[in-house]
Amino acid sequence: MIPRRTALLAGLLLPTPALAQPHRATPHAPPPHPPAPAAPAARRAEARLRAGAPPIGFELTGASIGRDRVQRLRASGAVGGEIILPSRSGGTGSARVLPMHDREVILVNLAGLVGTGVAQQLGALVGVDDQGRLRIIGLENLDARENSSCQSEGRLTGRLEPGEDGTLLLACAFQRVRGPCGQNWTGAMPRLAWTDTLTWDGRGAVQGEPAPDDASRLRHAVANARAKVAAMLTPVVTDLRGVDWEATGVSEIVLLGLA
Repeated sequence: MIPRRTALLAGLLLPTPALAQPHRATPHAPPPHPPAPAAPAARRAEARLRAGAPPIGFELTGASIGRDRVQRLRASGAVGGEIILPSRSGGTGSARVLPMHDREVILVNLAGLVGTGVAQQLGALVGVDDQGRLRIIGLENLDARENSSCQSEGRLTGRLEPGEDGTLLLACAFQRVRGPCGQNWTGAMPRLAWTDTLTWDGRGAVQGEPAPDDASRLRHAVANARAKVAAMLTPVVTDLRGVDWEATGVSEIVLLGLA
């Protein structure tokens, strides 16, 4: 029998290795029948990605690279390169601009762990570092739900908002309630809430303080995942298709923190 942990991790976005360069197709007339599907809608906005510089445009689109369905984030003007994030449908998530440090960063939604009774949404933070490189600088849990036993349901949400002195505040809230078949369930129904302060100095990845010793197991799981992600993103990372997701600790937020 496959262990439950292994089966759940199989639902996480475990992408194929990145291709060196996407193939550029030669333009041609579409066949008359059947009609070609409409391209995913692009999300366009501006952000002040470079310190002391005016805002520049960026575009988030859904695409396919080989067998991989992805989101592609491209900046225009003074910043080159692109960010590639996994996508289950080939469409795009939301893109939100947030002030951080002495510039702005972009928060893009993407799917995390998905499996029987579990679902997760992550937020990838994208910025331009002091050397002018577009890169992924953070990966935070935005929504995680677990109801694999139907006896109870747990949900952890995270909301990012601007803080003071160039920081971001991640407001986390957790609640466990009885599930649809939990009439006789006698387990605990805790409610937790805390706020983490995230910092970035224009180099490497977003950092957060360690969880207090007396913090909940869930808060420790969130802090541990952030530390592992920061280590992964210390070298420049622009493509998440080849990531060892289990090693990042983001799955532990669901498998350990909510169970």
